[in-house]
Amino acid sequence: MSLATFSSILEFAIQREREGAAYFAASLPAAPPEHQDALARLKAEADKSLKALQTILRENVTEMVMEPFEPIDEAEHAFDSSGAALEASLRILAGQREFLRRGAGVVNLSEVKRALERIADKKNQLISEIQHATNR
Repeated sequence: MSLATFSSILEFAIQREREGAAYFAASLPAAPPEHQDALARLKAEADKSLKALQTILRENVTEMVMEPFEPIDEAEHAFDSSGAALEASLRILAGQREFLRRGAGVVNLSEVKRALERIADKKNQLISEIQHATNR
């Protein structure tokens, strides 16, 4: 499916945050003890990102510019949750980050563009922190 409107991009990002949060929450009980804090933090951050994206959509609904832009292929941003929970979580975060950056690149509203980039930057920070913590 092609994402070709402002609202479809935000709704897809919201859907991905919900899926990520659900995965982090479901993975937490079975995760090794040394990974549980990281997964709990990922769940909390996903909840924050979800609220931020919902606010962006709600506050900008009247300002949506329906100018055409290059559609984003939804299939390119599918989750791969196979393997160990922490590694899959890092792939999910990376996929969310890439989608947010791609969305920021096509959205015309500068405030929304900045917000998507901020959330993507936070995902990147989380990835780095978790990789650093698990490489000790």
